[in-house]
Amino acid sequence: MKQTAFHPPNFTFSEWETRSLKGRTLTQEDRHFVAQLPKSRLSVDELRDGLLISARSWVGVVRFSGFELQVVPKLVGDNLRLVELIDYAAGLDSLDRYTALRTLKGSGTCLFDLVVLLLVEACEKVIRSGLLSDYYEVEEEIPVVRGRLLVQKQILKRFGRIDRLECRYDEYLTDTVENRILLAALSACAKKVGHPSVAMRARRLLAIFSEVCDLHGVDLRLARSSLVYNRMNEHYHGAHELAWLILDGLGIEDIFATGSQQCFAFLLDMNRLFQAFTVRWLRQVFAGSEFRVKPERRDRTILWNAAAPARPYTSVIPGLLIERTGQPGTYLPVDAKYKLYDQRSIATGDIYQTFLYAYAYGEKHPVLPTAFVLYPASLPDGGQVLLHVRRRSGTTSAQLRAVPVHIPTALSEARLGRTGSVANPLVGLVKEVLMPAAK
Repeated sequence: MKQTAFHPPNFTFSEWETRSLKGRTLTQEDRHFVAQLPKSRLSVDELRDGLLISARSWVGVVRFSGFELQVVPKLVGDNLRLVELIDYAAGLDSLDRYTALRTLKGSGTCLFDLVVLLLVEACEKVIRSGLLSDYYEVEEEIPVVRGRLLVQKQILKRFGRIDRLECRYDEYLTDTVENRILLAALSACAKKVGHPSVAMRARRLLAIFSEVCDLHGVDLRLARSSLVYNRMNEHYHGAHELAWLILDGLGIEDIFATGSQQCFAFLLDMNRLFQAFTVRWLRQVFAGSEFRVKPERRDRTILWNAAAPARPYTSVIPGLLIERTGQPGTYLPVDAKYKLYDQRSIATGDIYQTFLYAYAYGEKHPVLPTAFVLYPASLPDGGQVLLHVRRRSGTTSAQLRAVPVHIPTALSEARLGRTGSVANPLVGLVKEVLMPAAK
């Protein structure tokens, strides 16, 4: 009798949606998995007659023992559109080359499988360009002299014997940090992919990279912070961006996990992705103009301890600064918030934070100290919000402008390399703040 593969029931949620699943229960393994899943990403509560699921601004797939949840973006489009956003925000610009993605469009493929497919194509490109090798110092016992004989070590360990010699030599190896990062990502995702052809390619690549390197003693966090790209390893850059995306979405410790792999979560932080998209999009919009975009950085020149004026109290981190190139130091602070601000009021905390940036960086503003908040719009014609800080005398001392960004439209314009209905009004607002005579 022919047996068919079991496909667990799939339930689709939108960002920020809360819904109950009647009749669904959790196994003991599921409960252990839920206990490790941060509630800031997804909340799962057991009820008497089912489960209460609350999605946040994290999208992706969560697989339980008997069913699967897909959290889809509400303000971007379908999963393929989200992959386009990832591709653009990461600076890969690879979708036009990766024709395999188009064959999966409309096939119900989950976000995780689409991102893994991107990684697979990027890894195959790395292999075609040549796997990186480097010289490493090796110490081992060998039957003949190679490199340098370690006399003291030979005497201490093998005095009077010459069948094995303690030597130190340089070996040309492919066990490099660049290859280990890709092996870590492939190890984490190869057994979790649902689409058969993507799974087959991922496992084949896992076998290849397992032959050239291993993960013994690897510190991925150190590798991420210390790796510098140059002409020798630049062809790894795009694949590494996708590897970090997968490892972040799964949890970077996941590659060392033991036991059942039946339950897993791959969730992407849309707030972080929207911020990355905003930086690259604005850089493209203002390229060649009288403005330049400076991405997020810590600034310790704003808040000071009055009792110890030689020491900063803490740092502030604006999302990005738009600087007028003809007047260095003339900045417009811009924060990107992935929140539904065309459906509800701006959060008080975001107002306080943004007005602080307006006062801190608005000293040279010709009219009023100003800061912008960019938020994703539900519709292409979302409206702006302008807030003033007024003294009791009635005079205005600073202003905050919340500007909607319709992501699908902005992304289409960016991929075509032109400005349009989303970018042009924003450019006009920036000129209004930093160059009032040009409005």
